[in-house]
Amino acid sequence: MTSPKPISNANTYQLKLTLQESHPPIWRRFLVRGHTTLGELHWILQVVMGWDNDHMHQFHVGKKLYVDYGNG
Repeated sequence: MTSPKPISNANTYQLKLTLQESHPPIWRRFLVRGHTTLGELHWILQVVMGWDNDHMHQFHVGKKLYVDYGNG
């Protein structure tokens, strides 16, 4: 995922998610509020990608790593 880009409303960010090693590229661009938590972002990603919460995922925030192994 690339760095968030603030748009005209400073409390809203445009994100672009691209799956690695997908040919052709699979990506989504979407907006999130600035106060969105990682837990909320997780569920937003499930919706925008059409997923069912059954894949491992992780978030890197600074030097911290947050991992969830999903339901699978």
